[in-house]
Amino acid sequence: MEKKMNLHIMPDNTYSKEFIEFINNNFDKRQHFFCIITNNENFVHLDNISNGNIIKVRINSGWKKLLSTNNKTIKQFINKSDKIFIHYLSSWAAYYINKYAKKRRLYWIIWGGDLYSYIGIKLYDEETLKIILTSKKKKVTELIKYFIAKKEQSERKNVIKRLDYICTPFKKDYEVVIQNYNTLAKYSNFIFKMPISMQELNTIKNVKENEYKVILLGNSADPNNNHVSILNYLKRYKNFPIKIICPLSYGNKVYADKVEEIGIKIFGNKFISMRDYISKSEYAQMLSQVDIAIMNQYRQQGFGNIIPLLYLGKKIYMNETSSYSYFIENGIEINTIKEFLCINDFEVIFSNEDCPQKQLKNRRILDKLFSDEMRINNYKELFSY
Repeated sequence: MEKKMNLHIMPDNTYSKEFIEFINNNFDKRQHFFCIITNNENFVHLDNISNGNIIKVRINSGWKKLLSTNNKTIKQFINKSDKIFIHYLSSWAAYYINKYAKKRRLYWIIWGGDLYSYIGIKLYDEETLKIILTSKKKKVTELIKYFIAKKEQSERKNVIKRLDYICTPFKKDYEVVIQNYNTLAKYSNFIFKMPISMQELNTIKNVKENEYKVILLGNSADPNNNHVSILNYLKRYKNFPIKIICPLSYGNKVYADKVEEIGIKIFGNKFISMRDYISKSEYAQMLSQVDIAIMNQYRQQGFGNIIPLLYLGKKIYMNETSSYSYFIENGIEINTIKEFLCINDFEVIFSNEDCPQKQLKNRRILDKLFSDEMRINNYKELFSY
């Protein structure tokens, strides 16, 4: 009897590439197939990867999302599988599962945006809301988006109701799903691959190269970062020796333009807008120059930035409603936005006197949590369910 395979449904991005490589290097690649959903003719991030067990499913975008589609390729692979792992529950992933995967074990690996963008939870502060509300497009476009969202929610609810497991390192995410959707899915821990490995971070010369205090603000051009309120708060220090680095290379372009405009208006050339992608090694080197990072998201986000920064012994301020509880529960020391807003002394904001002790402690914990061995064991257990 032919052994059934594990089908992974994923978007085309760097995480997917690294996950595929990890699975193919550590597991039987004949038992894992990867369905990459994209609206591009060619892969953007997976172009240089061996595609023996990768299939591409090109889908519609914009208003064409309202049109149904029929894809024989994905139907064929769903028929060959008995377990489907949904890495980011997009509307198209939900559509294909509802259409073709009637009797399959379903696993949802939550990324964050595929949960919090669909439920009524506070994600934006007042300053961010102003930007979002003033940058809306024509009413016709909004009407189309309304019908698309309505269709998407129906598809998503049907899939979530059928889930066997919800997979995330954050138990809070699981609890949010249970509170907002009708599902009997069980919880399973899931260890994500960090974009910059601990081995790579160990090779970096973690020494400041200038006299400026460097602030990393947010992780992307996603409005969830709530950049502007922090920029306005930091305005009091605009004449101090600071540099503010703001990664805006992916996310909402209109929002990114506005954040960049405000940042430059307040801080001039002290505000550095990162609009282009850079290599992992360049990004790691940039992180090594950071003194503090401010992550003003209300939900879990920026994990791939926070972990390397903690590993490098950097001081991080983040909202208690985000992944803060995950770090505290695992014994990792981290600061809150509330603390940051109560500090009126420039030097205290950046002070990190216990850095050597904290860095060593955090490193030991992170090495254990995100080692390849832990990850392999985690996936073995998950694939056995």
